[in-house]
Amino acid sequence: MITLEAIAKDPALVSTIPREQLLQLYAMAVTAQGVILPALLASPVQAEPAAGLLTLDAAAARLGVKKSRLAVAARRGDVPVVMVGRYPRISPAVLAQLIDRGGLPMVTSPRDQGRVQAAPRAPRLVAGRARRPHGHHQGVNQPVGIRQSTDQ
Repeated sequence: MITLEAIAKDPALVSTIPREQLLQLYAMAVTAQGVILPALLASPVQAEPAAGLLTLDAAAARLGVKKSRLAVAARRGDVPVVMVGRYPRISPAVLAQLIDRGGLPMVTSPRDQGRVQAAPRAPRLVAGRARRPHGHHQGVNQPVGIRQSTDQ
């Protein structure tokens, strides 16, 4: 019996193989594909992605500040975070740097808050802007129902 390996090396062998044997080889190939494909598509590393990273609660406890203050500093970009899904995590090395430089930056008063640049926002879509004025979709100011001439 000719193997799949032999066919892979010499595709011209297919024309010499009887139909019944081709069906058996095809069934074997499909079965192998059904087992091999999920293994290939699975992620190569099944380790915990957040291993070694700290939650905001744990990092705030180590710094001795409230979690909300640390979250605000992370949103402003004062504290670099790693997003695991939608959850921010802080590496212990970043936390050690924060402790070495003396903690979080002081921005407490509303006057100082105004000096901090806001995060850029995406432009908002206005629903009415997509429509043409007066219901005319060709951009022609003609009453509805009048044909537009095609000869120009």
